[in-house]
Amino acid sequence: MLHRLLKGFIVFLAIGVSGYSLSYFDFEVKSLLLLKEELIRQRWYQLLFYSHLAGGAVALSLGGFQFSRTLLRKRKMLHRRIGKTYLMAVAWSGSTGLFIAFLAYGGWIAKLGFAGMAIGWLFTSWRGFQTIRAGNVDAHQRWMLRSYAFTLAAVSFRLWLLGGPLFGIDFLPLYRFDSWAAWVGNLVVAEVYLAFQRPSLAPAAAPLE
Repeated sequence: MLHRLLKGFIVFLAIGVSGYSLSYFDFEVKSLLLLKEELIRQRWYQLLFYSHLAGGAVALSLGGFQFSRTLLRKRKMLHRRIGKTYLMAVAWSGSTGLFIAFLAYGGWIAKLGFAGMAIGWLFTSWRGFQTIRAGNVDAHQRWMLRSYAFTLAAVSFRLWLLGGPLFGIDFLPLYRFDSWAAWVGNLVVAEVYLAFQRPSLAPAAAPLE
């Protein structure tokens, strides 16, 4: 019961942040965009940023449902279709995110943090795709859990930014810290979970075609 509530809460947060990201599509320079006001007014950067945002919103919204036991066991075709959409969203958002990372506010510490997030997101998602292609469901579940941990960095990033001022942390050091903590923390939680509990969400399956 507790496990279901926790999973439901994570999906709720993911969809909430995904919905919040849509508010940026009024194309006004606000919130964190004020940190890169000159860049966001350039057409090429707008294309990268807003497509990155859209891909991330799709991945956030869909990813959590892929761990539903009902979907895995009774609606396998739907699970595959959602999974393919998720992977395409990650591929696009992660690739544009990697480029944007090197233009990030906060100096080289933040740039490397965001770049590491993008690379880890792309790599874990690719491994999830490779393993299901090979018919290794257990490995696929593990890699996709890691992938979604990276996806949820969009949630934890905002939670860290909200929580930092409560402890009197200045914005710049908090932002640099957050560029790493948002995904490293999630990955640590995922690895601890995997160390103690195998996902085993679905029976063995044939290789993905």
